[in-house]
Amino acid sequence: MDRRKEKRFIEQDDVLIKDERPGQNSAADGMIYGLTRDISISGARIVSDHVFPVGCLWRMLISLRRTSELLRLDGRVVWIKKSKNAQCYHIGVEFLHNYPDTIRLLIKHLYTQGEVPVQVS
Repeated sequence: MDRRKEKRFIEQDDVLIKDERPGQNSAADGMIYGLTRDISISGARIVSDHVFPVGCLWRMLISLRRTSELLRLDGRVVWIKKSKNAQCYHIGVEFLHNYPDTIRLLIKHLYTQGEVPVQVS
């Protein structure tokens, strides 16, 4: 049985991550780089070379390549897995949708006509 709330789409978008835990940003500018591997209305799988604990909160800026939109989101880490080669981490993030228009932008991006991303489930 699939526990996912929404359909996932395979997509690689650039993500800037700000870990909201005090004193946890190891990058000089406070931002950590990642890439989405799949995305849905409710969350995303993101790959990063930084490890994060389950439950930590992020502020994210996702550059949606297909529609050239910038999506500002808050999210919560719900799972994390080390890659097989141990050089990066796959991170499941639940979107909190604290900002206006985030759901509308995601629906427009994922479900509008034109070049539609590949559906995973």
